[in-house]
Amino acid sequence: MIDKVQGKRKPRVMELGLNLKEFSINSLQEIAEIVENTVREHISQKLGRRLDQLNVIVKTEVNDVLRVTVDVELIGRSKGRLDFNTLIEEAIREAYSRVEEVLRNAAKESRGESSKLKENT
Repeated sequence: MIDKVQGKRKPRVMELGLNLKEFSINSLQEIAEIVENTVREHISQKLGRRLDQLNVIVKTEVNDVLRVTVDVELIGRSKGRLDFNTLIEEAIREAYSRVEEVLRNAAKESRGESSKLKENT
């Protein structure tokens, strides 16, 4: 039997503790896109056709640190023991890891010739 299940969790916040005063609006938009795309890809790959609806909202802000807030809500059909909240958590962790990697590479580049944020795909 396949049941329709909804997953939603409180927004999760990540702080990397980097000095990001040089970041532009474009850089923040790129970070938000990386997070949103990674979350969408992860959940879509795991659920496939069983995914009915997926809402991903990402907010980025910089004060002394970069703050990324991710809010995910999904509706789909679950077969077996798939926990949607765990799936959402995994997707967010993967997205945060990807952002960390991109930011670390950008920091290395800024010490060299360029401070432009680039995604490594």
